[in-house]
Amino acid sequence: MYGWKKSRFYVPLLFGMLFSFGFCLEADRAEAHYFSVIPTASKATVGSSHPAILSFTHIFTEAQMSASYFGLDASIFSAKYHYNNGAKIQLPAFQDYDDPNGTAMTGFDSYISLGKVERNGTVILEAGVELPMGPETKYFGHTKQILNAEADGFSMTTLGENGILGEGMVEIVPMTDLAKAFVGQSLQFKILFRGQPLANAEIEWADEKSEVFEGDEGPENLQSLGTSDAEGVFSFSPQNQGLSFLAVMHSVPATGGTPMSYYSGSLIFNVQSPSSGSGGGCNAGVGSGASAFLLLPLLGFALLRRNAR
Repeated sequence: MYGWKKSRFYVPLLFGMLFSFGFCLEADRAEAHYFSVIPTASKATVGSSHPAILSFTHIFTEAQMSASYFGLDASIFSAKYHYNNGAKIQLPAFQDYDDPNGTAMTGFDSYISLGKVERNGTVILEAGVELPMGPETKYFGHTKQILNAEADGFSMTTLGENGILGEGMVEIVPMTDLAKAFVGQSLQFKILFRGQPLANAEIEWADEKSEVFEGDEGPENLQSLGTSDAEGVFSFSPQNQGLSFLAVMHSVPATGGTPMSYYSGSLIFNVQSPSSGSGGGCNAGVGSGASAFLLLPLLGFALLRRNAR
């Protein structure tokens, strides 16, 4: 299990357990386990089920931690598809899931829901969780993946009060249409907290080729990107084709300086090679559309087995 980090402040027992399992850490660092979608592909076939897998992780392509240590089950997680016509569709209830790529835990390390994508154009898969950690302490996790990116501008949408957690979250909002995300291109993003720009936020990133190393909280592949400016804006130039991951961890201190709540925000999107042209998103990613299709029977079996208990 992940080692204990040296803490600069007193935490109650339950909060200390959370630290020991690697979810959170010192308030002045941005290395906590992020709540994230574990992507299987950058495209989802319209009319077919697409697996939404959620976990707490330092490697966005690999589920690492569940919330089972706190006696919490999959009912605390929720997700939606946001469509470019304004429609919002709730995904079915999540179930416990053991990610076959996960190596950090024995047993289930993530949560899964199979939701059908019902419309062409850019789709935003959004998920959220409010995780109680103590009498006054909570972890608010928010994550988005851009699916089926088309040049319709929808990837630049601010969910805000229309999001799962409302405006009480950290949200990473693209300022560049991500259908035009190419290797080497400078892309701009804005970080919002409670609907307002978040200045000086520490940003971390990874892509599918990022090297895994042993960090303070176990295996990770995150690298520092720097901080947002006074308007919450930052730039990112993707280095590799495929899926890229951006994340921010923000803490809100209580009286006396002891962290009270943590807000995790992450964004996953696909990056094309410069030779891909100016069309919509491609199938590059942790799995192509075909590999995700092959994965669906296994995921469906997992859900049926869970429901049969």
